Amino acid sequence: MEEAKKLDAINEKVAPAVLKPEETVTDNIAPAPAAEKAPASGGNACVVIQYAGRDFTYEELIQNAKNKFQYDMGGDPEAVKNIEIYVKPEDNRVYFLMDGVQGSYDM
Repeated sequence: MEEAKKLDAINEKVAPAVLKPEETVTDNIAPAPAAEKAPASGGNACVVIQYAGRDFTYEELIQNAKNKFQYDMGGDPEAVKNIEIYVKPEDNRVYFLMDGVQGSYDM
């Protein structure tokens, strides 16, 4: 109730100078923008690791691990169900685990 009285007082002072006769202060208040939501599972997200002047994207790390797994270890990357990537910049290495098989490659 107090807010309504405050708005009426503001309308009386401001309305003649700023507003059209049929408008009130509350008519000019834009609705608050909807808060942005984080991408849902499966949404677009990008992970980039920056180290020593180089950039490594999530997709590049996964693809390099799959290539190492396929060409150097004889595995089938299309059949892999679980991939874990561990980036260790101080060793300049990327370690991976694909369905229980361990491997690594140079960054």
